[in-house]
Amino acid sequence: MPILSDFVYLEGSARNDSTTVLLEGPYSAYMDGRFVGKASLPMVAQGELLNIGFGADSQLRVARELVNKTEAIRGGNREITFNYRLMLQNFKDRDVTIRVMDRMPWANRDDVRVVVKEQSEALSTDKEYLRDQKPKGLLRWDTSVPKGASGATAKEISYTFTVEHDKNMVLVAGAQR
Repeated sequence: MPILSDFVYLEGSARNDSTTVLLEGPYSAYMDGRFVGKASLPMVAQGELLNIGFGADSQLRVARELVNKTEAIRGGNREITFNYRLMLQNFKDRDVTIRVMDRMPWANRDDVRVVVKEQSEALSTDKEYLRDQKPKGLLRWDTSVPKGASGATAKEISYTFTVEHDKNMVLVAGAQR
């Protein structure tokens, strides 16, 4: 999530295929025999999918940059256009597949429209993402980053979205005035 950190975090997924419920409690995570952190395990029902974090991968980086922001009045509406660029770097000696998450404004009302206009790479087609996260303004790319991609050869994902609303409306994070 480049809006939150420049680091890429390792995560594992597993399904509880045992005959018991896994109870909530603390866990210590190890990777390659090395301690990588502590967290709390939620209660996991039989058959439920569980995601567990294993800390940052020091050989992967991601950065987010606002390239351009423009405003225009179109009829009675204000249209604000944002263009972002995500830069993905891979210092490993092999290609890696990563999930990149970003977010854009989200309005739970009909008189404010937020629409993705352009993107250099297609968003994820994961059914749960499309059903639960995309409608709330979360953007997700499941992409491959080639080995050695950094600096001028870093992988770039760019996208543009617009926010359109009545020109007399003032938008404030979390509220309307």
